[in-house]
Amino acid sequence: MQSLHKLHFIDIKLGKSGQFSHVLICNPHWIIRWHQEQKTPGLVEANFNALLGRALDIGANDMLDTVAIPAVGVPPTPAQATLPTACVTVQNPKISARGRDLTYGPYAKVG
Repeated sequence: MQSLHKLHFIDIKLGKSGQFSHVLICNPHWIIRWHQEQKTPGLVEANFNALLGRALDIGANDMLDTVAIPAVGVPPTPAQATLPTACVTVQNPKISARGRDLTYGPYAKVG
């Protein structure tokens, strides 16, 4: 399991059951393609080409997708939310907080 984690095939998280409580299995085609692009030692070019050819024969086009694999142990950066610099609330004195018209009827303010 540790080897699969180091090679990016799985991501593991601790939990109540121990070190391997939660395991995320990544698409092996994407991972093998990434290893081929990174020239990972031990990946035989002929084996990769055979896998690529067979994947294309059966219509597995995920071997052609571009996928970025983050480094192990590096948390993703959170998306930066665009927050408004100021919020202005304009109240109409003739409309209540519930949207009722206060100019006439049973909700009209007297005086």
